[in-house]
Amino acid sequence: MNQQLLDIPSGIDSADKPRVCTVCDDAIGVLHVADALNDLPPHDRTDLGYFEAASMLADDLTGPSFDLLILAVGESVDGLPIMAQEVINAAIALPAVLVVIAPASAARGLKLPSSAIVIEPDAARTLAKLLPNRVMKLQGEAKWPGSKGDGPATALHDTSDRPARSKGKFLNKLKTIFRNDREDRDQHDQNSVLNKVLARRSGVIVFQGMSGGAGTTTLATNLAVELAGEKSVPGVCLLDLNLQFAAIASYLSIEETDQIGDAYQSIAALDNDSFEECLRNFGPKLRVFAGPREVLPVDALARGEGTKLINLTRQCAPLVIIDMPHVLTDWSEEIFNAADAVVCVAQQDVRSVRNARKVRDQLLESSVDIGHFVYALNRCPSDPDQEWWDKLKHFELGLGQKVSHLFPDGGSDVGIACDMGSPLLKLAPRNALRRSLQTQVDMSPAKDAAHV
Repeated sequence: MNQQLLDIPSGIDSADKPRVCTVCDDAIGVLHVADALNDLPPHDRTDLGYFEAASMLADDLTGPSFDLLILAVGESVDGLPIMAQEVINAAIALPAVLVVIAPASAARGLKLPSSAIVIEPDAARTLAKLLPNRVMKLQGEAKWPGSKGDGPATALHDTSDRPARSKGKFLNKLKTIFRNDREDRDQHDQNSVLNKVLARRSGVIVFQGMSGGAGTTTLATNLAVELAGEKSVPGVCLLDLNLQFAAIASYLSIEETDQIGDAYQSIAALDNDSFEECLRNFGPKLRVFAGPREVLPVDALARGEGTKLINLTRQCAPLVIIDMPHVLTDWSEEIFNAADAVVCVAQQDVRSVRNARKVRDQLLESSVDIGHFVYALNRCPSDPDQEWWDKLKHFELGLGQKVSHLFPDGGSDVGIACDMGSPLLKLAPRNALRRSLQTQVDMSPAKDAAHV
């Protein structure tokens, strides 16, 4: 959702307007950019946040090159200067003139090209006078203010006739936009594919991490434990397909055995009885097919064998949770196709959004149906402020997909639980992440049947 910062007159044909890209990630940055644009003539503009800007500029997805790139940087908060540097690094390869609006303290921490124009936030309105002549020229007579041979006054903004804009009014408009977006998100979450599978209490749910350390295995394991504790769920089977660095057995204090490694040596010979012997119980209703004790190559599971494992697993329980490795393998596609829901777990960083786009593009090229894929963001703040919601919107724009599920940061309890081999349900039942997962599964199938 690229919201226009200012109303731009359309007196000049689009083909004759300079192309401007603005990048900012909070309401204050928006206002500084608005000040910088205030005295510029009509132009075509693209407004981005840090997340999608770093990804789009680096991947050369911007279409026609920009004439001007304006980046607003605040003080060092939540790693935003790091994100700003990502954008700057990507912008260096572009022909655009780079303008950075930043306090001196923030600017000193950035590695800027010598050609960059750096402006203090309070002086943002002076931008028009600082831009080089080569950027200013339009294809008609008009030029940007500050350049030699300024064109007719009618080609520039006539600020005398334009009503004064209230910054408070502008911020209220932004708040309304994102409040409406949050209401739409709540409805979207209720109808997600994952919720439909959970509501009917049967199906295959696959967890695929978009980066290492995103907490994918933690979510898959604790969701399986929560589901097994539901009276309406007859049984759950948890399948760890990380053939090299499996962790579920450790997270649940389940003994690793040689049977799993032996099973991978002869998947074709596995039948229901031999598969049952590989399973370990965690409580009365959760059965676990752990990862192998030794490190196996990712191709230890051949094409077609993943589908067989899922079929055997479904004979043991109506609900199947699968934890995938953080790589795409030759057999990933068949697992995705056999799933009822694929949960792509990400963190709110550039690495995750880039990887998620790569995975999506790869699957689309392979003609894989991704209609049952949902995106989940892990380690979210329990009480997000407006700035965080703005970042989430920028993240989704870079991803090109809505994030359907937000899981809160469970803090140190999560790491302690994993180290002690105990799920959050037992070790920290009041933990924010545990309560979020409990809310996710604690629903009546009859009540939610309308969503199926």
